[in-house]
Amino acid sequence: MADDIPATLADGWTVASPESMGLDGELIRGIGPHFESWTDTNAHAVLIARHGKLVYERYFTGEDWAWGKALGRVAYDATKRHDLRSISKSITSLLVGIAVDRGWIADLDAPVFTFFPEHADLRTAEKDTITLRHLLTMSAGFAWSEDLPYQNPQNSERLMTDAPDRCRYVLEQPLVRPPGRVYIYNGGTTALLAAILHKAAGQPLDVLAQRELFDPLGIGDVEWIRYIDGTPVAASGLRPPPAAARLAEGRSARARRGTLAEQVGHLPSVDRRVDGAAHQRRRPVLLWLSMVARPFARQPRGGQVDLRRRLWRPAALHRPEQWAGRAHDGRALQ
Repeated sequence: MADDIPATLADGWTVASPESMGLDGELIRGIGPHFESWTDTNAHAVLIARHGKLVYERYFTGEDWAWGKALGRVAYDATKRHDLRSISKSITSLLVGIAVDRGWIADLDAPVFTFFPEHADLRTAEKDTITLRHLLTMSAGFAWSEDLPYQNPQNSERLMTDAPDRCRYVLEQPLVRPPGRVYIYNGGTTALLAAILHKAAGQPLDVLAQRELFDPLGIGDVEWIRYIDGTPVAASGLRPPPAAARLAEGRSARARRGTLAEQVGHLPSVDRRVDGAAHQRRRPVLLWLSMVARPFARQPRGGQVDLRRRLWRPAALHRPEQWAGRAHDGRALQ
């Protein structure tokens, strides 16, 4: 079908047919009709690349929301923004990794309260052991529940959003588990990370993300949903166009800087030592993901480590160099 053929744009991508890249063209071209008829998937876009060449590109009409506000059915193309929801948390985590590489954040095991001296009255001996690493792995131990619908006034994220000081609201919650022991889903920890990034880098999350992450990847026209005071919603407010991946990968190919991961934040492959272990010529972004996604906190029930419930996790256990950020509704960024 003509609308499945990738557009030839000045974005660094070489366009090719599926057959020329050794793929089953009939099978690939069946993706569009399949998702058109399977409306429950609510697909917005499918792009397929093979050996650095774009072989398939298709956009759909689907339901979308902007931070819980229904936008109805949207006819998507390469330019229309869509809701990433909790994948925004994974982007915030990447920015923390960039801040570590830049030297703005020196230690993942730094106590969180060292970044919030204005809330020193909330400190306790147990809360003083909460670190940045615990925020990144949602294992701070705070009492928190986002299992209730957001419209429910007892939903913890809703309560944080309505609080006069969001960071204080998170930090004043009682601990129900020792820090670092149990995973508890908590968008409030991402709000704390965004505030720490602002303090450490001197710029708000959206400005930092554009300068350090999106601009180097050639991604523009990104929207952040904001709180009433104008602060970007770090946990679920990111809305890029569906073709952001095409723009990013095309920029990487055009610049001939290797993989997308190596392109992030202009970080080269380096020899470095992290947490006392040598990592020789590993791509820094992949090294960062391996650090923050490594299992150490247990689930509240069953005692099993569940890597699906992290800001980043391995996309597949047999592909340790591939990582995914996932939202509650199944949306993923790899």
